[in-house]
Amino acid sequence: MPAVPKAHMTWVAQEVRINGLPARMARFESEASVQEVLAHYQAHWAAAPAGPPQAGRVGEWQLLSTLHGPYHLVVQVKPQGPTGSEGLLSTVHLKELGSAEPPADWPRLEGVQLRQVMASTDGPQQSHHLLAISEQGLPRVRDRLMASLKHKGWRLQHEVHTASGYLATCQRAGDTLDIALTQDAARPGLTLVANWVHTLGAAR
Repeated sequence: MPAVPKAHMTWVAQEVRINGLPARMARFESEASVQEVLAHYQAHWAAAPAGPPQAGRVGEWQLLSTLHGPYHLVVQVKPQGPTGSEGLLSTVHLKELGSAEPPADWPRLEGVQLRQVMASTDGPQQSHHLLAISEQGLPRVRDRLMASLKHKGWRLQHEVHTASGYLATCQRAGDTLDIALTQDAARPGLTLVANWVHTLGAAR
């Protein structure tokens, strides 16, 4: 993955697994325009064994991706300021599959489908970012989820109820759990996002 031209880069995650696949992600801010950044990677990857890079667009983000051996390389970039840009670089190892499981006692609720697990380690802290969906209503999922967490020893620290969502922060020993439930406006059901941070060495 070549460096972004005229850019300052910082690591987002150096040791992370997305659905079991090891990945690294870096954020950048560049004096170069979106088109300059895309042209830089287009030229670098034009002769890749997998063929020219694939282009895409999601909202204001523009993307280029390619395969290099077992690695899937992606740059996504959008405008920043009048002439600059910002974005993310990511590398995913497609052939080194590891565990894609959530923490062992994450509540398994009927009708709630876990779609993505992202695990990372930062010093003494281990994080799991979970994404799930359900076709059930928000009150039913919220009440079952919070009852299960309470049964597993979690203590509710803070919660916010809105017409279309629910936010909660829970703690247990050395762990913190942030939860967001959002009613889906486009279809029946909801999206559940949870961020579980565990301090290594702390009892669960």
